[in-house]
This record gives sequence, C-alpha cells and structure tokens, in this order.
Amino acid sequence: YLNDWKSSSEVNWGSMLALSYKVHANHEIKSDIFYSQSGTNTTRYLEGRWRKQLGEPQPGVPEDVYMTRSLHWTERSLQSYQFSGEHYFPFLFNSRLVWKSSFAKNTQDEPDLRRFTTVYVPTTDKYAFFTSGWEWPSRYFRELEEDAQNYQLDYEIPFTNYTGLKGKFKMGGLLNSKDRTFEEVAFSYRADPYGTNVKTDYFGDPNEYFGSEHVGIVRVDTLGNGTTRNVFG
Repeated sequence: YLNDWKSSSEVNWGSMLALSYKVHANHEIKSDIFYSQSGTNTTRYLEGRWRKQLGEPQPGVPEDVYMTRSLHWTERSLQSYQFSGEHYFPFLFNSRLVWKSSFAKNTQDEPDLRRFTTVYVPTTDKYAFFTSGWEWPSRYFRELEEDAQNYQLDYEIPFTNYTGLKGKFKMGGLLNSKDRTFEEVAFSYRADPYGTNVKTDYFGDPNEYFGSEHVGIVRVDTLGNGTTRNVFG
C-alpha cells in the first residue's frame, strides 16, 4: 500500500473579441479573436510498502519503504484569429460569395518536471535509489508549438429549372495546413555511474543531492580521431 499526497493549483484566463462590419446591404465582414492562457502546478509525494516491486518482507525484518516525489509545472496558451465575409451580387445572376480564413497558434511549455524516487532500507538506516526503468532522479524539459492555417472559398449561383424546382451551382476550395514542432531534453542523475568518486550519497534531503558538488565531469573519453569528449554526471 502507498500513502499519496497531492497538491495542485491552476490559473486560467482568456478573452474573446467579435467584430462585424456591414460595408453595404449586400456585403458583410466579420472577425473573431480568441486568446486563452492556463498554468497548472502539481506536486506529489507517495510513500509506503510496494511489495510488487520490492518483494515480500522476510520474517522479523522491517520492510523497505518506497518514496517518490514529483514537481510539475505546465503552461498552455491558445491564440485564434478568424476572418470571414459574405457578398451578394444581384447583378451577377444573384450569386453569392462566402470566404473564411483562420489562424491558430497553440503552445505548451513544461519547463522543469522533477522526479525523485528512493527506497529507505531500515536494516541499514540508509537510502537506495529505485532504478526500475527511467526512475533515476531526473529533470525533464519540453516545449511544443503548433501553427494552423485554414482558407475556404465558396461561390454559388441559384437557378430555377423548367419544372420550377430551385437549385444552385456551387464551387469552391479549401486549404488547410498545420505545422508542429517540439523540443525535449531530459537529464538523469545516476549514482556513481562509471565507478568514479563523485559524491552521490543521499541522506534524505533531495535539495542536497542536486547540489553542484554532485554534477560535473566524471570521465574523459578519447575518440578514434584523437579528440576527447567529456562525460558529465
């Protein structure tokens, strides 16, 4: 079983503007502008016995305690601009022209997702890192941006056939494009990954573990072309 503590705060705001202008009795132009911004901050801490991962306890031996922490901030924004027009031409077979164009930008920013998972071992009164999959202490950064454009044009001419039935000829086109880019970077803090003397002991304070004395060059590799490469940890 695990005890779960979670705290979340959220801020949302937005605005919308709609305009309409009738140039003539037969011509009208409209615009709609929308903007939305939101941010969510979430912290979470789980602690307890996780026998599925840590195994069944031995008789008379205190169980290991699983602990994981996460701190996550997400910021999103949406901008949307839409313009449209409707035009009626009574002198041109009572035809009608309708057009629309829209532009939208959607962004998402996760500037520093932090995860820190450890196991407390009561028999030794020490902490160990829980290394199932990616669960080394880590920090994650991600940025996403999406741009969308839409253009539409319709032209119609009404008619009445020899039986008196009304209909219309209609033609037009639609162009839709979308472009999405994103960038993400993840850092893992591995405990002494190359057998170096880098101080990576953990004594219960995550802030101390992420101190500058735990980060630096842990190895220098000599490549085949004679150049060197620094390996950071």
